[in-house]
Amino acid sequence: MPISLRDELVEIYEAAVASLAGDHLVREHLVKRRHLLPSRPTEIVAIALGKAAGAMAHGAAQAFGPIGGLAVGPAGTSAPGGFEIVVGDHPVPGPRSIRAGIRLLAFARSIRRDRTVLVLLSGGGSALVEALPPSLSLPDLAETTRLLLAAGAPIEEINVLRKHMSRVKGGRLAAACSAAHGAILAISDVEGDDLGTIASGPFSPDPSTFADALKIVAARGIEEELPPQVMAHLRSGRDESPKPGNPLFDRWKGTVLAGPAQLAAAARREGEKRGFRVVASAGFAKGLVDEVARGYASWLDERPGGRTLLVGAGEPTVELPHRPGRGGRSQQLALLMAAHLDRRRDLGAAFLAAGSDGRDGISDNAGAVVDGATADRGRAQGFDVEEAIRLAASAAACDAVGASIPAFDSATNVADLHLLAIG
Repeated sequence: MPISLRDELVEIYEAAVASLAGDHLVREHLVKRRHLLPSRPTEIVAIALGKAAGAMAHGAAQAFGPIGGLAVGPAGTSAPGGFEIVVGDHPVPGPRSIRAGIRLLAFARSIRRDRTVLVLLSGGGSALVEALPPSLSLPDLAETTRLLLAAGAPIEEINVLRKHMSRVKGGRLAAACSAAHGAILAISDVEGDDLGTIASGPFSPDPSTFADALKIVAARGIEEELPPQVMAHLRSGRDESPKPGNPLFDRWKGTVLAGPAQLAAAARREGEKRGFRVVASAGFAKGLVDEVARGYASWLDERPGGRTLLVGAGEPTVELPHRPGRGGRSQQLALLMAAHLDRRRDLGAAFLAAGSDGRDGISDNAGAVVDGATADRGRAQGFDVEEAIRLAASAAACDAVGASIPAFDSATNVADLHLLAIG
């Protein structure tokens, strides 16, 4: 029995994600460059931070043998025997994130100067780890983030505020560590693979300032709504983040092992193996999911001939209603595409959107895969796709129509993968 187009897209997604597993990336990199690091594992201390922390720690141990360190990741994180494991909250910072931040700061400060620090960094660290200034609380951080999102602030602006409400972000963790040398190996989930953006750049210089943070607050019109203690902290300008050119960063060398571009390239290779003519979408998919969906739908309107696959990667955003349902940006995007495919059944097309980390928002799914019949299946199950989109209740709708891709531990985090195919 021939495989369906939807199943083909799932297989391409799974193969592309597996090819970028953190343990494999770290092991291969370190084995090739073993001569650049100390010869004895006891001279190396590792800090693994992010959604792929456990996998990256395993890769380092596979390259070096037994090494010690600290791994901070989401629930379920495993690491080699020499690592202490600390669990943080994700996708929203919570009490465990604060505990993780305090422990990470203490660990960094305890590292001896004659040691080399191996930092294994991946996306998700912004939520997993936080240590706040004494005048601020976790509700303050949550409310500030909520107001910025509601005002339409992009992630770049949100990160400026995060870095100036933190004792670990924006290079502050590097400043707390006195080790003589540091090597950063990163898996990127951001556009441009900027080390200062991945996990909010705990080991990278921060070019932004408190003045920039205040300008963002003013431009978004949220001064009166921000908690007064947040405004007081930003106006104080105390404890500015370390800037580019600061000599403390001379001892830190960074390498990005993989990012969204490598995810798209891996999917392209898998598609070509299956006989697709593969084309790449224009750049990193960002902005509102509605806009991203319209862009993909316009490609369909060009009626590309033959067996064709469009590959994209990115992290679009969702405008949430007052009381959103459970779901995530990938499932929301998939439902939007289901509505477009419902109107273009003549093409026999299918679409997949899923997180490379095996998770999508507040749900038990990694994403979803849809086709021209998905909307009909929803109506048969009593789900109106358009209503599910409006309520941001994508998880229940995707489950009901059999479009869900179950969540799993992927061992990497390189943004979301988008696949649009005509079979």
